[in-house]
Amino acid sequence: MQITKLSAKDLHLAQQLILQWQEDDGVLDTPLPSNAYLQKLLASDTFHVYVAQEDGLVVGGLTAYELHMFPKEGTEMFLYEIGVQEQHRKKGIARQLVEHLKTTCKEKGIKTIFVGTEKDNEPAKKLYIATGGEFDTIAWFTYEL
Repeated sequence: MQITKLSAKDLHLAQQLILQWQEDDGVLDTPLPSNAYLQKLLASDTFHVYVAQEDGLVVGGLTAYELHMFPKEGTEMFLYEIGVQEQHRKKGIARQLVEHLKTTCKEKGIKTIFVGTEKDNEPAKKLYIATGGEFDTIAWFTYEL
């Protein structure tokens, strides 16, 4: 298993990850973001995407965003999405992805990672607890504009 942090030159791997996540979600007709958009995002110092590859194929990945705090100096990391293909689950891949993100945070002096999940997503909650996360009772709201 190889974990790679993507950069702007890894467009094809980012596209493979997006397609994998769309397939896993049952969304097969959504177009990919443009190459220019993805390259700009991948070149950002505050966006992080890791992919797990087995035999050269993307089998999972993670995306995260650095958020600069306002009332205090510092940055926190928002783990936005993580997913592993069903046939590759329970092999420790998601844990490895989280550990790579934690290493990046330590290198950048980021002391907090936060992530949300649905109340009934037991596998995600188990992953976050197993990788050192602590459960919080914050309710999230979404605005679709």
